[in-house]
Amino acid sequence: MKVLTERQIVNVKGWEVKLAELVRHCWTSNCRCYFPYQPLTTPEFWGDVVAKEWKENKMFSWACWDGEKFNAHFALVEKHTAFGNYWELGRVVSRTENPKFTVMHLHKVAMDFGRSVGFTKILAEATQAHTASQHICLRNGMRFAGLGILQKTEDGIYWDILYFDTADDYPFFSGRAGVIGNPFGVAIPCDESKKERLRQISEIISFEKESGLPPKNFHLHTSLFDEVNGILKCNLGKGSSIGEKLIREEKRAVINPLQGLFLAFEVGC
Repeated sequence: MKVLTERQIVNVKGWEVKLAELVRHCWTSNCRCYFPYQPLTTPEFWGDVVAKEWKENKMFSWACWDGEKFNAHFALVEKHTAFGNYWELGRVVSRTENPKFTVMHLHKVAMDFGRSVGFTKILAEATQAHTASQHICLRNGMRFAGLGILQKTEDGIYWDILYFDTADDYPFFSGRAGVIGNPFGVAIPCDESKKERLRQISEIISFEKESGLPPKNFHLHTSLFDEVNGILKCNLGKGSSIGEKLIREEKRAVINPLQGLFLAFEVGC
């Protein structure tokens, strides 16, 4: 597969249709597309809004192309929000049959490009749907910056955010009373609606990679459990008993094989 930039993507015939199809394919389950940002599932949005962002250098893209279809897409998008002015690593989609490390490679390409042109503030939003994007952000040197909780959709689906940024002067966010995150040092307050969702999260934490769409559990990379559990403790007064149990089981699973090895050595096997 070739990696095309936005200047090359527009030379592919029907590129906007093919990219919209990629999004729908990757986020569809039971004949329904669950992509949180529905405009990206339409060719019109790609052809009008995205093309304009490319032209104005407000978005940069990298897409894997096999000669017939796009298999993955990654972008840096200019943002102006309560967190300030920054570039967001987003609009990430990848077919499950892609070679391993495809998205990790695109993430690194985007990060390297951003740094080379002076983008000092870069933010990524992973979701609770799977742990892959959390792992990739950590592997490529981003800082965990806490949680965000989107409003529940009309059909009752929550989309939670795990923030990662390039604010190296701050430590990983591990909780503060009344605060669930601090992208670039900007506090995300915890109101009652967020507390209600935090209570739910504490009961559905899972270290499995994913559970399909829509997400049934809060899928969390194990290395982030202490930070997320700290956020729960600071805002709910207690952590996740389910998560703490899973962590204990993981530690036992690591220790037990070692004990067996030591025993075999002692008896001369």
